Amino acid sequence: MLQELTGKAGQVAQTAADSVTARAEQLDAEAELLSCVVERVRPAIGTLASRPVVASRTWWPERTCPTTDETRADWRGLCLTTPLGPMEDHPRANEGGYGGEDLFLLPDGSWRELSYSGSWSRWQGASSSWEASPRDLSIRDVVREYRCQDLISRVAEALDRDLAGKREQAAKAARDRAEKLRALTRLLK
Repeated sequence: MLQELTGKAGQVAQTAADSVTARAEQLDAEAELLSCVVERVRPAIGTLASRPVVASRTWWPERTCPTTDETRADWRGLCLTTPLGPMEDHPRANEGGYGGEDLFLLPDGSWRELSYSGSWSRWQGASSSWEASPRDLSIRDVVREYRCQDLISRVAEALDRDLAGKREQAAKAARDRAEKLRALTRLLK
């Protein structure tokens, strides 16, 4: 019986070691794939990126009307998590805390995560505030903490949204307007 247990323990240890090696190989492959995707879409990231809100405070300077002050980051990024921004921990309560994280792909191909913390209240006269702490991530951190396939899908969705948007129509309208202005200028000469 002792010999049988020793044999099984060796098999379990070998299987565990193989599993760790296989997981490391998978992470390497995901990192390589995600890096390749980022390089292909990098020219568009700057267009799709925006400056995220990194702090918000709501207070009641008057009794009837709350005021909100927001601070935006000094960097731009494409958010690849949803929903964007902090989440309330108990949304049906009257007060609680903010939390959550968002992952951003920056125009230079690097990654940044925002972690949110703060407190909120629905009581009239009470203030609510949160702020985000940034953390730069390596591609290896990204594939370890997020699903690679989800990130690639969200990049594709952002590209599709932009192509389906009004940017093309706005460009055509601007060209038409420019042509009319040139025609007007020729008439005035």
